[in-house]
Amino acid sequence: MADEKDTPKQADAATGQANKEETKEATILIFNSHTAQRQWGMENDSRARTIWHGMDKDEWYDLPKEPRVVTMISPAGLDKYYDRTFLRGVKELLMEKDIHLCHITVDAQFKNWDEYRTFLGRSLIY
Repeated sequence: MADEKDTPKQADAATGQANKEETKEATILIFNSHTAQRQWGMENDSRARTIWHGMDKDEWYDLPKEPRVVTMISPAGLDKYYDRTFLRGVKELLMEKDIHLCHITVDAQFKNWDEYRTFLGRSLIY
């Protein structure tokens, strides 16, 4: 830190350095996988956290299946981005086998977490 003998410029530099160090210590680094955290060389940094996107098998029920495939992709909009042509083709193939393609929040809505995970537990694919 700056002391009384420092010039204003030196004091500002010292204060800026102290603020930079405080900010660095307060920063939390978020990674989307443990691999990414390792690749960035941050596996031993106490500020680093991994929020792993995925589904924990212990949170879901393995139930008898119903003829249903579930997607979170909306059935309309952003045709090129979501490749709606492919999605429509999948839906047609599933219909030929009497399997329903279900769009969550459009074709199915749930009152609570247990209802949601029971529904997914009874689905063939999510």
